[in-house]
Amino acid sequence: MKSIFKLMFLLSVMLVVLVGCQNMPNLTEPQSYETGILYSANAREIVPAEYPIWAGQNILAGTLSIYNDDEYLWVTFSLIDGWLLTETHVHVAATLSGIPQNHNGTPIPGHFDYKEVHNYLTEYTEIIDLSLYDFECEQTIVIAAHAVVVKLGDDDEIIEKETAWGGDEPGPGPRWWFYAEYTIQCNGNGNGEGETAYGGDYPGGGAAWWYYFDTEGPATQAIYAGQNLIPGASVTYDDGYLIINLGPYMSLQAGSEPVKIQGYAEGDLPSVRPPSGLFTTYKGTDLTVMVPYYRYYVIHLDVLVSGLPGAQGAK
Repeated sequence: MKSIFKLMFLLSVMLVVLVGCQNMPNLTEPQSYETGILYSANAREIVPAEYPIWAGQNILAGTLSIYNDDEYLWVTFSLIDGWLLTETHVHVAATLSGIPQNHNGTPIPGHFDYKEVHNYLTEYTEIIDLSLYDFECEQTIVIAAHAVVVKLGDDDEIIEKETAWGGDEPGPGPRWWFYAEYTIQCNGNGNGEGETAYGGDYPGGGAAWWYYFDTEGPATQAIYAGQNLIPGASVTYDDGYLIINLGPYMSLQAGSEPVKIQGYAEGDLPSVRPPSGLFTTYKGTDLTVMVPYYRYYVIHLDVLVSGLPGAQGAK
């Protein structure tokens, strides 16, 4: 009889251990999609558009990348082959006639809205507040991006200097220049239920709202969608993994990259909301993501929100 009781006890222990192991999160694999999460079939991704930067009319000196989210337009000059930026001038308009020009159709960079002087940079991004314009989704606009670029010799003296323009459309008038035509993109699911969400307890800077995750804060932090705190949702940092729990009121939108993560070292956190389309730490659909260590993470999520019992305002 004692042998039977011992056998029953051992079988009970083995059953408890087996069930417990099955319920433990597997940090080496992404969470399964077989969780009741619904995906919108109409969501679209916002991706950067790229154009050549021409110096001295026919020298390929780099790439002009243009990207927008719902608050900002990002215009990035990236140079190659030893070229360096000393000046940039950017102007944005609904049509070509909105670019400052003289009576011959030659653009006047000194009259452009956005002007900066640089100390020999290989890359620079102009961040433009879209609320200053009346642009709409799918509207094609004109961007004039001018630069002064140089090359330096062994003693850091300027050995070559050129005017440069970003774009693939030749401008009118007697002097050479280029411009870019860019279509304003909107990321949504087409049914009004989509929201942008950010994981983390800490509000970011700038006019547009966003949150970031600080690894020196709590191990588990909140998720905000549409500026509202979402109950039951969280992000946890655990031994090199970010574990995203959408909770009962959110699901990922459709698309190949509804989860976007960018890590930042201490001192490198941006002062305004960074463009998620340019994130490089991770882009995909996984909710458990292995990440290299950074002090901060910006965790951007494209989500659908439904059944929320009561919106709780952002902190």
